[in-house]
Amino acid sequence: MDKTKKSNLLLPVLAVLAGNIMWGFVFVFTKAALEYTEPTVLLSHRFISAFVLLNLTMLITGKRVHLTGKPLGAFAVFLLTEPLCFIFESYGVLYTNAVFSGVMLASVPAVSMIVGMLFLKERPTPRQLIYVLAPIAGVVLVTLNGSSLGIVKPIGVIMLIGACLSSAFYKTANRRAAEHYTSLDRTYGAIGLCAVFFTVWALLYCRGDMYQFIAPFEHTSYTLTIIFLSLFSSLIANLLINYAAGKMPVFVLATLGTVVTLCSMISGAVILHEPITVWMVAGALLILGGVTLISISNNKKAQETK
Repeated sequence: MDKTKKSNLLLPVLAVLAGNIMWGFVFVFTKAALEYTEPTVLLSHRFISAFVLLNLTMLITGKRVHLTGKPLGAFAVFLLTEPLCFIFESYGVLYTNAVFSGVMLASVPAVSMIVGMLFLKERPTPRQLIYVLAPIAGVVLVTLNGSSLGIVKPIGVIMLIGACLSSAFYKTANRRAAEHYTSLDRTYGAIGLCAVFFTVWALLYCRGDMYQFIAPFEHTSYTLTIIFLSLFSSLIANLLINYAAGKMPVFVLATLGTVVTLCSMISGAVILHEPITVWMVAGALLILGGVTLISISNNKKAQETK
């Protein structure tokens, strides 16, 4: 029985890890792409490309989506929170940097635990609630240090807090929607909505000027960035994460998301040469340590209830 359960969890865990590694590089590529345009135009290009690739993949493989005749509640919330995540995330990166953004978003598991508790009745233990204090302290430490270095603007912190909240609701709604919608259904709906939403917003920003809308593609580095963001971060990573969302609790899904923080810190420092101070590392360790303790506690709680 135990071996069967472990085997059933192996693929979802590997899918989450692979998807989060891809997402870990999103902050670096987003920061680089924002040198050529503003967030809504970037997001429009990213999701149009991803939607085209997804439809081509479905055409080649013969896969179909089935969105009708199913409960719409959780699926609608899931679709609405998807663009919010990207809005907050992109503007958060714009007004901070890749390292800071990745560290801040590592606190999502703590927020997810609270959201899961409220909406999915996933009750945390008193010990888990105490462990939540560590990620909160880590976020405060990283924020204060980032502000002192001049790499963090208050609006950036607010945007990243919004990203944490919307991401927590996104994961919770994703878990609920997975009861009736396949990973392909959810991925297709989310990417399609984002493509429409951000394209309309981007065209309004450009005042209908199509040259301004496509001008960033004059830069080869921008084009390559869009290819990475659309193919790996939007399409493949979403399919992997959405597949895993139906196989594990919201909190476990969010906990495994801490891989994003490690990837963003390393890639931000190595590729963009962004500063990493002792205090930032300490803050990141507090966040990751708190999340790990909550995860271990969650595992023990699950074993006790068997």
